[in-house]
Amino acid sequence: MPVPSIGRTVLYNVHALHNITKEPTPVVIPAIILGVQDENTIDIHLVGIGENRVGIPFGTAEGHWCWPQIIPEPVAAPSKVRGFEVVADWAKRISDEELAANGIERKLPCRGTQQSAGYDFFVLQTQWIAPGHKVEFCTDIKAYMQGDEKLHFYPRSSAGIKLNLMLANTIPTIDADYYENEDNDGNITLVVRNLGTEPVCINAGDRIAQGIFEKYLAADNDPEDLPVRKGGIGHTGK
Repeated sequence: MPVPSIGRTVLYNVHALHNITKEPTPVVIPAIILGVQDENTIDIHLVGIGENRVGIPFGTAEGHWCWPQIIPEPVAAPSKVRGFEVVADWAKRISDEELAANGIERKLPCRGTQQSAGYDFFVLQTQWIAPGHKVEFCTDIKAYMQGDEKLHFYPRSSAGIKLNLMLANTIPTIDADYYENEDNDGNITLVVRNLGTEPVCINAGDRIAQGIFEKYLAADNDPEDLPVRKGGIGHTGK
């Protein structure tokens, strides 16, 4: 039985006589704790009736007024559910000063329309990709999400169809525990490969890929002692 505290709401059981059978019938009345005499005795205000009672036994079934059940305080919804943040300064691969010198704005990923599933990621540097080669684009962005979610990346339709560009690791996956890891703070890097026959220039501020939050399912026979992530890309080995 939890220790009562002033201001908490309780459900109080009242044994009243049934109007037909005349047998005691429990009636639940909400009440607010006004005072605590000790851990077994409280003073209450009966909500809806407007009466106060003092010296009510708490945690026992003695007397006309029976033991109360404390209503759990509502659990606040998490302030953050899923979204994006700029990584910590120590994890940034392109400094704010360098971006400002080149007139580049650091943007958080965003959707293009109200019903778009994907969040467009913007590049911070202008780079050329030669045919058959791949180039790494850092975003200096990290993603937070619920424990049973992941962030998948896909090429933007125009990049694949018009520019022959593909993400080098096909469908990159960002796990929930990649966020704020001790190696790179969860800094997301996208590697793009040119499958065409002509060089392609990606300019700073261009949208390079889109990330989509998705649920995942765990198997029944998952081991209970899975390690905690401590690093970034490749931290679990080959």
